Amino acid sequence: MSSLGPAELPFDQFAEDGRLSRIISVQDKLDSGNITIGLRSQSGVVLATEGNEQYALRRLYNVEGRIGVAVSGVGSIGQTLVDIAKTECSSYCSNFGADMNLRELQTRLATYIHGHTISSVIQPLEVRLLCASYEEAGPMLYVIEPSGDSRGSYGAISGHGCNLAMNRLKGINLSSLSLEELAKEATVMSYLANEKARIEIELGLIGGSTGRFELASPRLLTECHNHANMVMQMLSRSDKH
Repeated sequence: MSSLGPAELPFDQFAEDGRLSRIISVQDKLDSGNITIGLRSQSGVVLATEGNEQYALRRLYNVEGRIGVAVSGVGSIGQTLVDIAKTECSSYCSNFGADMNLRELQTRLATYIHGHTISSVIQPLEVRLLCASYEEAGPMLYVIEPSGDSRGSYGAISGHGCNLAMNRLKGINLSSLSLEELAKEATVMSYLANEKARIEIELGLIGGSTGRFELASPRLLTECHNHANMVMQMLSRSDKH
């Protein structure tokens, strides 16, 4: 018998751990989807996703110049959520005369996403968002789950091969790394998780020097790929001994 998708599962069916079965089904799909990584240190935050060539829609977005969003899951849903985020930020600025901080934005996005889990009429959104910013309190990285749960994080990984990347993450002290070092580590983890990421990877960074979310420069991308290739060769040699 084939397994049921999230839309076909009963709204009130729960797993033994108390989670909705529909949410578990969505999370399982995300864990086999595109690799998406967020790393945070004292210097800032780096977001990484698989490149554009494999997908019709983007996976890495800039919201109001100050917030980066990486999408794991269905690209069209991610794009819709980013549009909602931009509208929320614009409305907040018009009403209060100030920029909306990431904590407030992620709360609103999480509430919207959660709204798709509490009705049998609509299905949960097949998406996980990694959101980054750099504010007065320092660097911020939030993960928003398809259940609507959200949390702050120093390191978050979603997608195919995430367990392999997570093993490397557990052995690294992220807090002291520079932005460039974070970008290189994110690339290594992408390589470990999914060989397709070696073809093309998107990287976005935000740090205290500008406070703006920007795509990695061609120079930094080249350095990241070179570093990741070197690490993979070292790991391959060590496995043979």
